[in-house]
Amino acid sequence: MSNHEVVLAEVFEIARSHMSWTSMRAALKDQNIVISIGWDKTYKKILESYKKPEEILAIAEKVKVIYLNSIWYGNKVLRIGKINPKYIPQIMTSLEGLKIQDSEFKKTFPYPIDITTLKQCSILPTLVHIKKETDSLLLIFCAKRHYFERETFEIDALTDSVKKAFGSYDSLVALRHVETQGFDTIRISSDGYVEFGADLIDKIGLDDHRMFIGNLIGEFYGYMKHLLKLDDNELKIISYSGLLQKLYSEEDGRIVEIGHDTGTTGGIVEEKMRRKTMDVRDENFHKGGMEASTGVSLFSLGKTWTVAGSASEPELLLPGSIRTLANNSQGTYEAILKGCITQAHYGWIISKIKQYLDEDSSKK
Repeated sequence: MSNHEVVLAEVFEIARSHMSWTSMRAALKDQNIVISIGWDKTYKKILESYKKPEEILAIAEKVKVIYLNSIWYGNKVLRIGKINPKYIPQIMTSLEGLKIQDSEFKKTFPYPIDITTLKQCSILPTLVHIKKETDSLLLIFCAKRHYFERETFEIDALTDSVKKAFGSYDSLVALRHVETQGFDTIRISSDGYVEFGADLIDKIGLDDHRMFIGNLIGEFYGYMKHLLKLDDNELKIISYSGLLQKLYSEEDGRIVEIGHDTGTTGGIVEEKMRRKTMDVRDENFHKGGMEASTGVSLFSLGKTWTVAGSASEPELLLPGSIRTLANNSQGTYEAILKGCITQAHYGWIISKIKQYLDEDSSKK
C-alpha cells in the first residue's frame, strides 16, 4: 500500500472504533465524499474514485475531523446542571489553566489506546484534554468500559469432542468480555449550565451510563471544592421531566418514540416507530386520543429533526418508565443524544433543551 492509502486506512479504522457507520455515512455525504455499503467498501470506493494522492490525503483529513467531532459532539448520555453564572468566569479561568497529568490515555489522545494497555487502565475518568470554545469550556476524559457479548453456537456445527460433551443440548451460549474506551465530556457554559456527557455505547445499559455520569459529576465536585472553594450544593442537577410535554406539543421534528399512561383507565402505552421517517403523532390515537383522554401523562419521548443541508437527523431521547410518574422525586435526569455529527447539530439541540429549562425555571 502507498503512503496515502495507509493514512486513509488508519484514520478509517480509528473512526470505526468510536463511530457507528450510520453517523459516518451521513458525515461523508455532508462532505460530498463518495460512499458505498459499509466501512470497507466505502474505503475501496474512495481509492477507486480519487486517483491523486493529495485528494486521498485531503479526504483522510476530513475523516479525522469527522472522528474528532464524534468525540466532542457525538452520541452521548447527557445530564445537565446549573450553577450561578457569577462563578463561571472564575471556574473557566481555573479549569483552563489546569495541568493535565500524564497518563496512557493522554499519550495517544485523540486516538484510542491499544487493547493491551486499555486492560490496565481505570474505569474512572482521566482528564486528557481541555478545549476552549466560543462561550464554553470543554473538558475531555477517557475511561475504560466493559460489557459482555453473547454468541450462540449450534451443537451440530461444533467439533466431535464438543458434540460428545454437550450432545444433549441443541446449542451453546458463550459470553465474551469486551473492553473499549469511552470519551466523556464536561462542558461549562457562560450561561451557568454544565453538561455532563457520557460516551454512549449501545451495548452498555443506561444504569451503567448513569454511573459514568456520576463519576464525571464527582470530578467536577472535586474541582469546585479544591480549586474554587465552592460547596457541592452550588451545582443543581436539573430534571428533564418538564420537557416531555413541550417536545410533544411543539410541531417541529418527528416523535419517533413515546411512553405514556392513558389517563383515567390506568393503562400504559409505549410506542416506537419502525421507521424514523414516520411520526407517532400521525397515529389515530394521537390525532384524537391524547386530546380526548384526561390526565394523560408522558414518561418517555424520542424526537428527531431534519437538518437542512445535512444527511444526519439529530435525535433526542428522554428515557423513562411508569415508575417515573409514580415517584415524583425520581424525575428524568438523563437525555440521550444521537446523530449529532457537528458542533452545530449538538449546539442546536442543547439550545432547545436550555430554552425549555429556562421557561420552566421562570415559572417557579
